[in-house]
Amino acid sequence: MNSLFEYYGFNQQDEKEYPVISEFLKELTPDKMDQINIALKDITLPKSFSYWVDRYNVIGEESRNEYFWRWLYRVVQTITLPEVPQELKSFVWETKIMIIYFVTLFDDVSDKKGVRHEKLLNDLLGIPFHEKELNLNEQSHKNKNHALLVGDTWNEIQERVSQLPRYSYFSNILEYDVRQLLNAMRYSFLVNNQPEFINSVEYKAYLPHNMQAIISLDVDLMSLDRFNSNDLGTFREIAWGAQNMARIGNWISTWEREADEGDYTSIVFASALEKRILTSEDLVSMDKKIMIEKIKNSNVEKEALKEWQHNYDWIARKAKILSPSLDIDTFLIKLKQLLAYHLSSRGYK
Repeated sequence: MNSLFEYYGFNQQDEKEYPVISEFLKELTPDKMDQINIALKDITLPKSFSYWVDRYNVIGEESRNEYFWRWLYRVVQTITLPEVPQELKSFVWETKIMIIYFVTLFDDVSDKKGVRHEKLLNDLLGIPFHEKELNLNEQSHKNKNHALLVGDTWNEIQERVSQLPRYSYFSNILEYDVRQLLNAMRYSFLVNNQPEFINSVEYKAYLPHNMQAIISLDVDLMSLDRFNSNDLGTFREIAWGAQNMARIGNWISTWEREADEGDYTSIVFASALEKRILTSEDLVSMDKKIMIEKIKNSNVEKEALKEWQHNYDWIARKAKILSPSLDIDTFLIKLKQLLAYHLSSRGYK
């Protein structure tokens, strides 16, 4: 394979305008990507999490394999704020993997099509915050187990976050962010069931929330003994940028698999429609191999990676405003590592 710099169509002019992502793509060689994947063998999942994996395997997707869970656990370890106290890190990591697990249970339904899946999604969306009485009489045995698992997972998350030192201060913010996540799941379902609904503006507004990066950072803030409340607004802007960066990495690394599955929640599809590379009818009727080739021959992946650097630069600027209590420079390095993990995982998850 050529270097990723060449693979994604970058050139010397791009290198001048986008130096961070250009250098990154040049340095992430095939050998380094292989090493990243080999290193996953050294990642040990928490013993308590094996119970949840066993329950997921009864009702979940076969693609959520050992690689998938280990990959996710390495991510939560990597991008946790360095200021989280050492004595709380394992607890925080386990809490975050449970949040991702919770999101996965929704994602498995929101990516599907049809009235039957819409009914299940609507039932699941009512579980957090107990906004309606759950009636599973019309659901299959498997779907009932799916809903019960969502409920149990949510209760576990609630129990865990309530033990964190600053929970009371950030609990309303966490609830708000979870509601944004749930709205993103509903939006995903709409996109996959009505492709003519797709547009890049709403993709960028709604879909990054299902990466739960902001929620993950809420958990970090709950863990800190001290945090300057005057920094909260700026930190939220940084969290927004980080969530966009995480979402772009995921979009770039999974869209080919998702095309085969009829899941069109990656920005590459919205961009392809916007640039008239594809039409919404193409998403339904075009041969998947032809569709994938048309996208690869365009610059939509390259544009997404440029957007990644825009968010990187945004965070770097915002970091200068923060008090020195948070090490955002180290956090930015970790976000580059996250992109390396995403690109190295292409074809594995």
